Amino acid sequence: MQKIRIKKAFDGQRANLAKMVDLEEIEPLNIFMNQVYHSSFIDVDEEGTEAAVATAVEIGVTSIAESPPIIEFNRPFFFIIEEAETETILFMGQFVG
Repeated sequence: MQKIRIKKAFDGQRANLAKMVDLEEIEPLNIFMNQVYHSSFIDVDEEGTEAAVATAVEIGVTSIAESPPIIEFNRPFFFIIEEAETETILFMGQFVG
């Protein structure tokens, strides 16, 4: 598929498959085409013709940019990571640098 200029769909950062999946439901994740499998069969003989085609697309998921931003912490701070729906504290810590 990439040989016929379908390249963006295989890029985890630039792919836009919003017509296949509701991307708002999986945000901040993105999906992309990871691999495409295609097979075809045709048999022609004196009794007739038989043909079949199958195509499968393997979808990949990406969650962060390939080049994450650089964040510099220049003072101590305390942080909490909590589950949003139940507000359960999952982790807390302190950065003292």
